[in-house]
Formats: sequence, C-alpha cells, structure tokens
Amino acid sequence: MRPSVVRGLRFDWTGAVLMALGMMLLTQGGTHFDAPEGKLMLAAALLALAAFVAWEARADAPLLDLRLFAGNKPFAFACVVQFINYAATFGITFLLSLYLQIARGMTAGEAGLVLMAQPLTQAVLSPLSGALVERVAPHRVATLGMGMGSAAMASAALLGPQSPLPLAVAILLLCGAGTAIFATANVSVIMGSVAPTHYGVASAMTAAMRTTGMTFCLVVASIALSLALGPHPATAQNAPQFMTAMRAVLWGFALLGAGGTALSLYAPMRPPAAP
Repeated sequence: MRPSVVRGLRFDWTGAVLMALGMMLLTQGGTHFDAPEGKLMLAAALLALAAFVAWEARADAPLLDLRLFAGNKPFAFACVVQFINYAATFGITFLLSLYLQIARGMTAGEAGLVLMAQPLTQAVLSPLSGALVERVAPHRVATLGMGMGSAAMASAALLGPQSPLPLAVAILLLCGAGTAIFATANVSVIMGSVAPTHYGVASAMTAAMRTTGMTFCLVVASIALSLALGPHPATAQNAPQFMTAMRAVLWGFALLGAGGTALSLYAPMRPPAAP
C-alpha cells in the first residue's frame, strides 16, 4: 500500500534558512568566542533560532511541528532527554583527545587508538539496549544509560596528567556503554509516543535533537577553551589552563546529565495507553 501524500503544502524554506543560519552562527560564534565578532555571532545565532521557533509556531507546513510538544508529554520529555544526553556526553571524545595529547604527551595516532574504546563499546553493546527494551520500560532503560554517561563525565573531570591510562580507557568504556544502552531505548519512547502518521516527524526530531545536542556540547567546550586559552592553540605549555577548562566543562556536563537522568526517570515518558 502506498503512503498517503498531502498535496498543496510547500516546503518550509523560511524555517530551513533560519535554522541553518542559527546553527552556523552558533558554531562559528563558539569557535571565535575570544574575539568580538564571535560574541556578535552568538547573539545573532540566538536571535535566528528564536525567530525559527516563532515562525514554526505559525507556519502552515512547519519543519518542526510544535503541536507535538504541546499536546504530547511523553514525546516532549523524550526529545528533551535526547538533547540533554548528547549535549552532556558528546564532548568527552573531543576533550579527552586533547587531554591525551596535551597533558599526557601522546601522538594523535596513539590518542586515536585509546579513543576507539568508546565507539567499539557502543557497537558491541547496542543490541543489548534493544533486548532490554523488550523486558523493561524503555524510559527506565534510557535512564540507566544516561546515568552511566553522567558518571563517565564526572569521572573524566577527575583525570589529571598523572592518572593511570587504564582509568581513561575505563571512562571511555563506561560512556560508550551508556550511550549504547540509552540510544535505542529513548528512540523507542519517542517513536512509541506518536501516531503512525507522525512517524516521519518523530524520526526527524530524534535526529535533530541528537545533532543539536552535539552542536551545543562543542560550542560550550569551544567557549570554555577560548576563555581559558584566548587565541592561542592548546599546547603542552598551556596545559594547566587547558586542564582547568576541561574539568569545568566536564563537571558542567556531568551536572547536566544528572538533571537529564532525573527527568528521564521521573517524567511521564512511557507511551500513553491506547484508548
């Protein structure tokens, strides 16, 4: 059976342009935050993203259907948790990559080999999340994954130049396991909380919240490094300043992840019962 097609609706070019402009200015502003133009780009990004939300609320065929958020609490909470999880955990690869090279003197190749622990763990354990979701409420599985990710971020904040390398590897393994357990479970909540006619929008929202969270994470990390290092690259000479910024960012992300874990556990995220 062919899916029904709604004719007469135009693509939301205005919304697409505002979103693209906002995200571009956000990333560039965070990267150049030490310069005045970087701060101006961040301010412009916030205005563009606010305009995007305002436009989507009145568009005939919006890219982002805000009515799904207003009338569907499980969907809204699951999307917020999706954003928080990736905003809180995505930066660990970026920050530990710099940590291994700057604070521990590794080459880029050596650091890359260590960092492979995280994606390999995700690949191995991802099927476990699907199996757990079949036996346990999806939001509880997602909560477990988020808690593991938050613990990984807090543990990474305690790393120092003399910390044992196996500890860094264990942190990456924990974060990878948390992401693997979280991903399938939270997608299950999102997709299970909407009618089949909204599967396309829900799937797009899953990806959008993940990508936006990752972008937010890198922007925050870039701002922190800009404040700590200024226009200078991160090197062994300014390793103490880098470590201070890294710890502050990781503690902030750990707290953000803890808040998301609580929201995932206590919010009414389970799909509503069929009438």
